[in-house]
Amino acid sequence: MIRTIALITALLCLFTGATCAGQTPATIDASAPPDITVIGDGVPLPSTVGLNVWNGAMVKRMNTLEYLVTEGRTAPYVPMGAEIVFRIDEPLPGKVALAGHLLTVDENGTVGGIAAQGPVDFSYENGTCRFILPPGTAPDSPDDAVSPGLALRGFTVTCTWGENVCEYAFLLKTDAGLAPLQTIAGKIADATMNTLTIETEDGQKLSFMTEDADTSRADGLILGSEITVHYIGEIKEGDAADALAVALVQH
Repeated sequence: MIRTIALITALLCLFTGATCAGQTPATIDASAPPDITVIGDGVPLPSTVGLNVWNGAMVKRMNTLEYLVTEGRTAPYVPMGAEIVFRIDEPLPGKVALAGHLLTVDENGTVGGIAAQGPVDFSYENGTCRFILPPGTAPDSPDDAVSPGLALRGFTVTCTWGENVCEYAFLLKTDAGLAPLQTIAGKIADATMNTLTIETEDGQKLSFMTEDADTSRADGLILGSEITVHYIGEIKEGDAADALAVALVQH
């Protein structure tokens, strides 16, 4: 059984680690697990929940991360080092564990593989969990890449209330982990379907290829508006030919 979830944030009392034990009773009297809301770098992230064991019944279900992909949920771009916040509604679980995964998806939107990247450390405050998005391991070969410079990352949150266990999951896009992410800001000087030219504060005009960039936070690319380009690679002497734009954030 899988149901999709809404999104938001909150906070309060502190534990740290890849697994955290809360102070609430380890039992739950409910027909379904509580909702979870997830925010990454200020942006809502797509999430879902799947039952493992609930009220004495073992539940057979699809992988929660694969479900999010097959449902067509859009994963927004979140830069490495950004804060991820997820809030579990009451009744709070007695135990919470967080793990990271790297997904490969083909051009038809079919999941080709889900590689476990191990436990992720986080802080826990009365139902609110926080962690800093760690670097991910790059795909083994170009054939496995989701798109150049980007990785589709998934996280699973396993919550326990006595004998009841469920797994929440959420998705995001981030850097593949091979190259450091950099940013540059300016005003939009020109924009086409696959290119963007900005003028920086010091008067440089830089052109970026944007075909593979995440544009979910760029609204219309209006000439003269402020924009930040997240990129990997190098800008050399006013030339951005060796820089790959991975996300555009319009202000």
